[in-house]
Amino acid sequence: MPTCLAGLSFGEVSDAYRSYVDSADAPLINRAIGGDLYHPGSVFKLVVAAAALESGNYTAQSEFENLESFRLPGTLTEIRNASRTSCGVGETVTLEQALIRSCNIPFALLAIELGQDKIRAQAELMGFGDLVEIPLGVTPSIYPAGMNDAQTALSGFGQFDVRTSPMQMAMVTAAIANQGVIMTPQLVESVVSSNLNVLEQLQPSVYSSPMSRQSAGLLTRMMVDSVELGVAGRAGVAGVAVAGKTGTAQNGPSDPYTLWFTGFAPAEAPEVVVTVVVEDGGGIGQNGTGNQIAAPIAKAVIEAVLGR
Repeated sequence: MPTCLAGLSFGEVSDAYRSYVDSADAPLINRAIGGDLYHPGSVFKLVVAAAALESGNYTAQSEFENLESFRLPGTLTEIRNASRTSCGVGETVTLEQALIRSCNIPFALLAIELGQDKIRAQAELMGFGDLVEIPLGVTPSIYPAGMNDAQTALSGFGQFDVRTSPMQMAMVTAAIANQGVIMTPQLVESVVSSNLNVLEQLQPSVYSSPMSRQSAGLLTRMMVDSVELGVAGRAGVAGVAVAGKTGTAQNGPSDPYTLWFTGFAPAEAPEVVVTVVVEDGGGIGQNGTGNQIAAPIAKAVIEAVLGR
């Protein structure tokens, strides 16, 4: 495939551009902000956990039945945790432990209890459904409407028709890192003329305040424990408290998984938010996980930013 999109030959440049446009891989699509979006899988549990904490009806220690399998209401379909076992030991599991271990069943139960309207309201406060401009337009992420209980349960761990962009999940993560406040994403710092005079200096602005400082603090603690004690361990950086959440999203019975990590560091005074998405199962179909493939990429970025 031709690779040159700039050159002295119009024909060569035009042919290269056409080859990219026609490619099944769609390399010209900016997947960070657009395209077909992705199932978020377990990284969406951050939104559901935030909705629970913000409702005032749940705490980090709220308990859920600790099941090895759960039949979706009104169906014959059973869901399981990624471990194929219960979420640790005991008859119940707390919200905190369910997030640290990234267990699906407690979040399915929580989603049914909360109801889709509360989850959607929380998601929309974080940007779902909005056309965010950075100034390029970010394709609006989707939390579906009109779901039944089975579909709502699946949405609780980022499945069914929940779809999102990496930028949107970075905004969710930034809300937690920034003590409950999302700043408007902006790629442009200033606009200058041809003689380098500054025509416009863009100023930071608040996008939304989707959660309390207390909720953000609780989620930060859970995310740190997820890296240090749970299923996001491959994002760990020596001497740095990394707050993180992995995701391994299903796309169909035989389709490769979508692998995620989102997080920030240092947890106590964040300098960087990193969201990683790996398409097509990282080349190994349904055999990879977010912790195995996406988390080490995030670790490398964090180390580079922090000079480790």
